[in-house]
Amino acid sequence: MRNQILLIGLLFFAIQGIAAPVDVAKAVHYTPLSNFYGGTFGAPRTDPGDNPFSMNGPEFLDYMNKNDRCDLITFQLGFAGAYVGAGKVVKFLPTEPTDLKKYLEAEYNGRFPNITPAVIDEIDGLTSVSLTATRPPGPIRPYFLYFRWIQIKTNMVVKIEAVSCNTNTFMAVSNSIRSIKIDKTQLLKALSMKD
Repeated sequence: MRNQILLIGLLFFAIQGIAAPVDVAKAVHYTPLSNFYGGTFGAPRTDPGDNPFSMNGPEFLDYMNKNDRCDLITFQLGFAGAYVGAGKVVKFLPTEPTDLKKYLEAEYNGRFPNITPAVIDEIDGLTSVSLTATRPPGPIRPYFLYFRWIQIKTNMVVKIEAVSCNTNTFMAVSNSIRSIKIDKTQLLKALSMKD
């Protein structure tokens, strides 16, 4: 059983790193603000990233403001309520909406001077949790940060991060994220998983 869980986790990230970013991007529909450009990442990463045990896959979509490079929106797949335990075995914890809220808050609490409590809601009929954080203007940019996890299946989530240095842009971007549409069937098919 332990080896099966590890294999599932490694397989999930291997699929993402080799073939899934383009197919996954086709299942997540987001219309950025008119001054943002970007979209599908051209070539998937072939390395495990900075931390192969982070429970996050590579980014599959990103958008940047052509007028201010401080404004950025990224999308990636990842696990919530999962961690690598003893023997490098992936462990999965409960993922009810209140659990997702708790995991999101634990991920970001203490990293920013000001952070809001996470909110549970839905995006395109899927359970979602989000929170915002801010830091005062200064040498560390960006100043406004928005994090949202949309639950796809059990512990699998789409992780969205939007950042900005401008209050009005930040509000417009965080509001635009509510319009995301996710074709869950197509997304799971791209990951070779069943609904």
